[in-house]
Amino acid sequence: MSLSSSLKDRDVLSVKTALCPCLGISFYIDYLLFGVNFLGYNLHSLFLLVAVGFLAYLFLQQVGLHRWPALTSGITLMVSPAMVAVAGHYSIRHYLFGFAFALLSLMMLLKWCTTSRSGWFFAAVLCYFLALCSKEIYAPLLVIAAFSYGLHPQISRKP
Repeated sequence: MSLSSSLKDRDVLSVKTALCPCLGISFYIDYLLFGVNFLGYNLHSLFLLVAVGFLAYLFLQQVGLHRWPALTSGITLMVSPAMVAVAGHYSIRHYLFGFAFALLSLMMLLKWCTTSRSGWFFAAVLCYFLALCSKEIYAPLLVIAAFSYGLHPQISRKP
């Protein structure tokens, strides 16, 4: 008997939620709020999609992009086929959670670099951890952020 044939549907879901805890937590929250009404699940996914687009807009403004190019980029991200597909499938919407937490982590890391307040650093680490709980694809975020910090001329740490 193979492993895949011995697992039941609920076992597969529990394995997936063990690897990506934010997915199981989001399903539990959806169930508490909406029961088995899938309209609520769709609204939650749509809200996540809009939140990611808005966070992208804020992040792009924080790194120095002007308002209209940042807004255009955020809207383009929201309506891109890849993001719409992720928002439309419940089983992969943890990518939206991870993307949102990754953007928040980068924004807070930039804030920490410019203000040197330790609270921003700990908030960035917490958001990074939540991004990792959403999907492991966000693991290289620290390397990218450290590399970007060394190359970006506008970011200067204040003593």
